Amino acid sequence: MNRVNFERVNFNFVGDVKPIVTNLVHTWPHWHDEIEIVFSCHGELLLRTEDGERVLKEGEFVVVNSAETHAVNTLEKEKDAENIVFMLQLSRMFLQNMYMDIDAIRFTETAGENTKNNEIRRSLRNFFLFIMDEEKSNNENKTAVIHGLCGAVVALLIRNFSVPLPLSHNGPTLHREGNTGSDEYDKYSERLKRILNFVSRHYAENPTLNDIANVAFVSPFYLSHFFTQTMGLSYSKYLNYFKINMARRDLVSTKDTIINILTRHGFANAKAFNRIFKAYVGCSPREYRKTVLEAGEDTYTSLIQPVAEGMPGSYVDFQNPVKIPKADYRDYKENSDNPHTGELTVNQVEHARNITVENSRQDSPLDHYFLKMIGQARAGDFLRKKVQDHFRTAQKEIGFEFARFHGIFNDEMCIFTDQDRFDWTYVDDVFDFLLEINLKPFVELSFMPAELASGGETTLFFYKGNITPPRDCGKWSELVVAFTGHLIERYSIKRVSQWYFEVWNEPNIESYWAGTFDEYMRLYRITAECIKSISPVIKVGGPAVSSLMDHDACGFLRKFLMACKRQGIPVDFISAHPYPAYYYIEDGKLKEILLGPDSTKKDMVWIKELVDSSSYPKAEIHLDEWNSSARDRDFVHNTAFMAAFILKNYLLCGGLAASLCYWALSDRFEEHGLGGHEFYGGFGLLSVSGLKKPSYHAFRALKQLGNKILARGDDFIVTYSEADENLHGKTEVQALFWNYVHYKDDYAKGKNGPPDFYDRYDVFDQGGRCCFTLNIPDDLFPENTEAFLIEKTIFNRKHGSIFDFWIENGALNRLSSEQIEIMRTQCIPKQSMEICHASNEGFRAAGIMVKEIVEPFGFALVKIRPLATLGR
Repeated sequence: MNRVNFERVNFNFVGDVKPIVTNLVHTWPHWHDEIEIVFSCHGELLLRTEDGERVLKEGEFVVVNSAETHAVNTLEKEKDAENIVFMLQLSRMFLQNMYMDIDAIRFTETAGENTKNNEIRRSLRNFFLFIMDEEKSNNENKTAVIHGLCGAVVALLIRNFSVPLPLSHNGPTLHREGNTGSDEYDKYSERLKRILNFVSRHYAENPTLNDIANVAFVSPFYLSHFFTQTMGLSYSKYLNYFKINMARRDLVSTKDTIINILTRHGFANAKAFNRIFKAYVGCSPREYRKTVLEAGEDTYTSLIQPVAEGMPGSYVDFQNPVKIPKADYRDYKENSDNPHTGELTVNQVEHARNITVENSRQDSPLDHYFLKMIGQARAGDFLRKKVQDHFRTAQKEIGFEFARFHGIFNDEMCIFTDQDRFDWTYVDDVFDFLLEINLKPFVELSFMPAELASGGETTLFFYKGNITPPRDCGKWSELVVAFTGHLIERYSIKRVSQWYFEVWNEPNIESYWAGTFDEYMRLYRITAECIKSISPVIKVGGPAVSSLMDHDACGFLRKFLMACKRQGIPVDFISAHPYPAYYYIEDGKLKEILLGPDSTKKDMVWIKELVDSSSYPKAEIHLDEWNSSARDRDFVHNTAFMAAFILKNYLLCGGLAASLCYWALSDRFEEHGLGGHEFYGGFGLLSVSGLKKPSYHAFRALKQLGNKILARGDDFIVTYSEADENLHGKTEVQALFWNYVHYKDDYAKGKNGPPDFYDRYDVFDQGGRCCFTLNIPDDLFPENTEAFLIEKTIFNRKHGSIFDFWIENGALNRLSSEQIEIMRTQCIPKQSMEICHASNEGFRAAGIMVKEIVEPFGFALVKIRPLATLGR
């Protein structure tokens, strides 16, 4: 095995980052544990990485990942020039303090101006220049300032130039010259990485060669040979070197006693500590501390260079370090600054919308069908406190009427007992909870209990919902009759008659129904007849087909209606799932096609026309699953896109269905297990920890609309509330504006992969700000009203978008309960209120005028009340 050039970075800066400003000449191919940024301030560099050679032009930078082999050299033509290079090395400990796992993420290509995120690059270059200037200064608090700037650099890099590694990845792979990417060498590199990680965590315990051999799964003899050959020094020397560097940092960054420091870092006594420290650093610990603290950080560079023979050092040959000239710094920064500053003005928006409510208006009712129903994965979810908490929150602030869910007959509900009877304990717990929070059950009858299933191994999801037809239809009838009778006995026929009973879920898909169409129709007929035999007023329907664009959903729905007519089967409602997406298999991979922005409305129109022309024209239409896609691992579900998507679709599709059920309320949605991250892309309005996602704020806005429509368009609606006792005979006007941006065409057609985990907005078209101007006639309000209260709720990526808030605040992968609470309380839509008089600017004699600028993906809710309605 060839030797790997390992560099142990010597931090000559007090802390866990190392900024270097230099005239670089040459580095040998080497690797180190730290992440390194190389920025060419002046001149050009030749960069060698595992991807090959390239020229790093002036103003460009790259990020070298942890354990990545690299070399940086001044070009031959630049050797006599004033070549200026900035290098920033970030330690594992610094990144861990930012809750970043250095082994779970890789930074992607960042050099060059002809790719995306150029504005981000300019921001990063400015940060590099600030760090360079601060590092060469004598400012009293420069350590804290540099650490803060480095934190900002890491946050921008994570957000814009990183990808998470697959879960199967065992850490970064080291490569050697002449053998890049070989399986044998990957094994060695992973072993070395495992050893170094173990030492960094347990060095103070003085792990022996035997301990390390156990970690590496080799013999101590082999480990000793392997370590020395790979690292260029023995294991014992490396361990002492690591301990000394940790102690050195504490000597200058804390006021702790030397005894406490040496004990904390694994030294047996002061004598051994002094001897080893002097051998490695060149002076005693006391002299080191005194020199650094009295003389300042820039004077002790020579003190930390390894002087013991065979110690790991730098594979870098620098000329004397230089300070970047102030003139160059100033010119470079001025050329890099972002020109956009200051508050938004109407002149900066890209679209303008002028909306006038006519005096001769004909008010129409607003269909609040968007609050009719909300979904959740399965009945068993409602037995869990966190899910219950999420539903309590939503019911308090939004207030849905029905809840739909799978699996009321799942085996986890423990309906079947050893005795010849049914046990409804868990079923009652679910229904009791829903009724307690004022939710009515939309009862989907699924899946097949194991006691009745014709196929024991044909299941889906981790909870093993059985999808086979019953092996004995008589036994299924007994279950349906007993279940319905129990509900009536416990909750009364008056209540149960208000509910809906749906037969199965998506029987047009093989993975949800293992039987044929005829077998589904037999199941539907038996179920409907059983329920109607108990009470003809109970509502029964189906078939809950999937997205209309695949699995012959349209054909299945037509055949269902014709079969029901032919057999004389009752149908009180029709159900379907008009997801605006469909799927197909290509080269063995599942592909998703995202349909146009009006696809949901087109599907709803088609279904309504089908039902109206069928033998069941009075059947209600319940579209009881819907979202932007049918995948519960879609990163888009966490973005601000969802807010405008929800508003646009619900407010353009009113009157086409009795319900359009958003699927689902909570990200504690376990059909494929939990997502492993707070922002894993789940369906929910609320995240795993109950954080309110953009979709939640959209429903909150819908909730506040009035019951009559004054005006509406593709991107706005104006409503008002009729007089009631609370308004003392007066009224309130609500105006809701949204700025919808659709997907890029290539992404929608499935030509690109999923969104980047951090940069999720790259899949959308470029949107622009929009200025809405609303004019309302004053005859809507009481005569002689001179003052109004204007309340505004503004949602955009900076106000209320929890994923964007997480990104802007460091994108911590492990959030504590305290940090969750900070996000919950601080990431909310922007709210304001003001009292305006008719004589004020912004009001016209003929009525009221309101202006609001709405960002892409955002919305604005404006409520206008006569001041008298507040009791003044």
